Amino acid sequence: MQHILKNLVTLTGASQQDFRLLKDAAPYLFDWTPVIAKQYYDILFSNLPKDAAPSAEERRKLERELDGWMKKIITNNMDNEFWREQWKRGLVHIKAKTSIHMVLGMISRIQLLFLYICVNEFELKQARKVYGAFKRVTDLVAGIFAESYFENYLGAVGTATGVSKKLLEREIFVEVDKMIGQVRGELEKES
Repeated sequence: MQHILKNLVTLTGASQQDFRLLKDAAPYLFDWTPVIAKQYYDILFSNLPKDAAPSAEERRKLERELDGWMKKIITNNMDNEFWREQWKRGLVHIKAKTSIHMVLGMISRIQLLFLYICVNEFELKQARKVYGAFKRVTDLVAGIFAESYFENYLGAVGTATGVSKKLLEREIFVEVDKMIGQVRGELEKES
């Protein structure tokens, strides 16, 4: 996981300054995290069948968890324990049958809700800084979620079937090559 995090830090441009900036803004931001959590679940559950929506009690629990998660992001020190916890969240999403596109889409939605709050809560220059810091940090989290989801899903398939990761990856690449050939053939027919 550390090499993935290192790559993500480089790619996103995240720095310790981002974490300091978020901590400094925490007194303002903490007032808004419950609002974001509620809006997040309003959006998420409005796109689910009625019978898939949780009970009111379960929803309150989910909102509290999301509120706590955002507060941890805002006060994080980029320590290993925090990142291990994010890695484990990838497993939770697999168990909950939450597709990675849903996870990434909803992280994007959290970022947009956060942007709205920053623009309305801070002077423009400060809003850009605070939002930029939050965006970079949550992009790190999204990358960790995605890699965890993929790595753990692949690992679970390998363990369940008794196939080594190396063999599984080789077989996947063979199939991907076939799929690419098929797509190229379809594109050539269309042109």
